[in-house]
This record gives sequence, structure tokens and C-alpha cells, in this order.
Amino acid sequence: MALFQRKSKMEKLEAVLAGLQKRAALLADKKVSAQATLDAAMTARQSHMLEGNLDDEKSAAKLQGAVTAPQVTWPDSTSRSLRKRL
Repeated sequence: MALFQRKSKMEKLEAVLAGLQKRAALLADKKVSAQATLDAAMTARQSHMLEGNLDDEKSAAKLQGAVTAPQVTWPDSTSRSLRKRL
């Protein structure tokens, strides 16, 4: 009966590999998007530093936050995801 057939180890590994390849492609897309966002934030911050009002600390803090926020949150979410898989 086809209902109770077991998957061989090779079939299981192929399924895991396909899942990991799909995940890698999604992560690569997210990385490209995140890098574009970071580049835009860094450009805006640099423009403010060179041409903006140096006394406007509120804008400077906001622009700095846009640069540092993604760098702070990314490793935490990734490490949680890796711990779940292990």
C-alpha cells in the first residue's frame, strides 16, 4: 500500500535541502532590501551632517536611529531562529 511507505534518508535529506535553499533565497532577498534601506539611511545622515543644521539634535538623533536600529535588531532575531532549528 502506498499509504504507509516510508521516505528514505535520501528523500528526507533532499526535502530538507530544498527547504534550506528556499530559505536562503528568501534571506538573500531580505538582505538586499535591508542593505538598500541602510544605505539610504546612511546617505540621509551624512547629508544632514554635511549640509544640515548642526544645532538640530532631534533630527540628528532620528537619522542616527534609522542607521543603528536595523543593526541592533537583526542578530537577535536571527539567533532566535537558529536556536529553534537546533
